[in-house]
Amino acid sequence: MAVSSNSPTGFIIAGVVFFGVLAFIIIAGRAEHARKVRIRTQGRRVKATLKTVESGGPYVNGKPTTRMTFLVHEEGGGEDWLLEQKRNLSKPELFHLLVPGTVVDVMYDPAARQKDVLIFPFDGDASS
Repeated sequence: MAVSSNSPTGFIIAGVVFFGVLAFIIIAGRAEHARKVRIRTQGRRVKATLKTVESGGPYVNGKPTTRMTFLVHEEGGGEDWLLEQKRNLSKPELFHLLVPGTVVDVMYDPAARQKDVLIFPFDGDASS
């Protein structure tokens, strides 16, 4: 038995799907915000030097994926390490920073330093 889109059951199913997708989007947005707040409040702040930059596919909303490699400079005698990130940069005013040798501020979670990273100014203002 097929459910007609004009039947009350069809409208109920469509409504449940719509609100389910909406709830998923809201929850994902809140989780990303909570991750950024956690890194800003509990993460380590260091300097990093951009080593390599490559742009290409896949494209998201017409923006190429930018692959960046940074040399992260640990303070206090820690060993420097390489950070590799893929981003879809949407702020053209920041493209001038994509030059090898540029030094940026980085905050990261020591427990997941390749995954939980904020790179300023690409991920917002470093002062907040």
